Amino acid sequence: MDLGNRIKAVRREKHLTQQVFADKLGLKRNTVGGYEIGTVTPSDRTITDICREFNVNETWLRTGEGEMFRKQSREDELAAYMDSLLQGKPDDIRRRFAVAVSRLSTQQLEILEGIAIQLANNLQAQESQPD
Repeated sequence: MDLGNRIKAVRREKHLTQQVFADKLGLKRNTVGGYEIGTVTPSDRTITDICREFNVNETWLRTGEGEMFRKQSREDELAAYMDSLLQGKPDDIRRRFAVAVSRLSTQQLEILEGIAIQLANNLQAQESQPD
């Protein structure tokens, strides 16, 4: 797989259109299209920007060796999730839920945690039962 196909693979793995991918990088859609078909070679800065913006392993992007994405710490994963909530639409269910949770007291959070654990256990039990 060449560099253009690896860029396309990142975009598709993130479920983004060329336009949205380009917007996140401050590029034009046709530039991203050129990268993907191999008629335009991305600059080192663009490669760095792709890796930073989408948590891509730079060695993989440049050479195809290793894993597509860098391993993230739990803190980095949480920060990225919160960032996506803040940048998302105000009516996104994940954002509305996070706002609702932020208003709960410690006691209410402990009750919600118990409900969430019970729900997860019930779902896991259902998935493990044969049809």
